[in-house]
Amino acid sequence: MNQKSELCPELPAPPRRIFAFGISALALGVALAIWIERPRGPQCYAILAARTTYVTAPIEGTFAEMSITEGAEIKIGDPILRLKDESLERKILDKKREIAALDSLFQQALASTELELDWRMRTLESEICDIQLRSASFLKEKYNFDLQRSMLSDVLAGRDFVMLDENNSLFQSIVESNNNSSSKRMATVLEMELAANAAEVSAAQVEICELRQKQLLSLKSSLPMHIRRTQGVDVAEANVARAKAELDQLLAEESDLMILSPSIGRVGVFQCRMGDHLKPGTPIVELLDDAKRYLVVHVPSKEIPHFALGTNVKLNFPGNEKRTGVVSTVSPQAKPSCPSDTVDIDTTILVHVEQTGNVWPSVPIGSQVQVRAGESD
Repeated sequence: MNQKSELCPELPAPPRRIFAFGISALALGVALAIWIERPRGPQCYAILAARTTYVTAPIEGTFAEMSITEGAEIKIGDPILRLKDESLERKILDKKREIAALDSLFQQALASTELELDWRMRTLESEICDIQLRSASFLKEKYNFDLQRSMLSDVLAGRDFVMLDENNSLFQSIVESNNNSSSKRMATVLEMELAANAAEVSAAQVEICELRQKQLLSLKSSLPMHIRRTQGVDVAEANVARAKAELDQLLAEESDLMILSPSIGRVGVFQCRMGDHLKPGTPIVELLDDAKRYLVVHVPSKEIPHFALGTNVKLNFPGNEKRTGVVSTVSPQAKPSCPSDTVDIDTTILVHVEQTGNVWPSVPIGSQVQVRAGESD
């Protein structure tokens, strides 16, 4: 037993000063590491913003229906909301009733026109047919008189004389010899002249019938248009067309009540609610373009040298998401950050920071982001 204790002697307990020295060395190492790792540039806070498109009311109306929710993605032409204009709706309803009444009058005028046109056409066609028959009769008479004159001329040329009998029939005439008296020759000449005159009269009658027939045909072609005018069809049709054009204009105004997206992005917070009465130009909602986000930094004027254009900055987003950015714009004018009656007035300058490197995390627009400049990578 004594031999074992001689081989493994018990170690003495560490002195307090050695323990204290170890604790001090550990604390110093931790402090040194923290000092080395701590950020060395000026620190500011920024607000996350995005390129926005303001949607305003184009005309006066009441917020009647929301077609999309806040935060939803939207494309150009997507419906956002619908306005309601009660006075416009009444005008559209009244105009539709007016069109129905005018169209009824138009249909009545058309029916009356068709009836009148049918009756007039029948009368004209009957008269044209009668004229054609009379013209044919006169033409036949002309041919007969021409034939009679030709036959009498042949008799005179052959020195045969023709005397018409009491019935005045050409085919029952008697041919006399040359021994007849000259008085009978004269009678034949007179009969030939009478036949020629009768043929000319018949020809004139034929021309008169043809002229009248042309007049009737011309009247027949223009009769439909003439009756349409006298029955008021053209006026009724014009009234219907005018009312429909006015209705189309009202419907176009109604289509303007549906407000469509002018750009792509994400729907922001609506600045009005359903039932609100909106005037033209009233702001409704902002469309936020997530692809064009940036930071708005209020930099104290004394720290602005650290935020020159093109300066790379470190960003700390909510959730301790580390990202980088670059200073894109610096406001040319500072503004006071405290009331003007304060003696020590501090001023801030607006600085915009665009994203670089990895895409910034998806956090709500308006979130606060820590910005630190003047650091080495």
